[in-house]
Amino acid sequence: MRILIVTTKQPSTNPRMRKAADALANAGHRVHVLYAFNAAWASNADQDILESCKWTFEQVGGTILKQAVTFSRLRRK
Repeated sequence: MRILIVTTKQPSTNPRMRKAADALANAGHRVHVLYAFNAAWASNADQDILESCKWTFEQVGGTILKQAVTFSRLRRK
């Protein structure tokens, strides 16, 4: 079974999401996580977590670090 998890937090700041993704992946499911940028410090911690995870992942919505402008950020400004 393929499972998509969408979260507004980064993996390093969301241990419940990581626990669920790990459990589902260990049970044999294909898990993909979409997460959003929240803090620069968490990006460094994310690298360690994402290197060893059994699920795939993708950061969406841009980051302050990359200066990406998205519709949601533009609307907030």
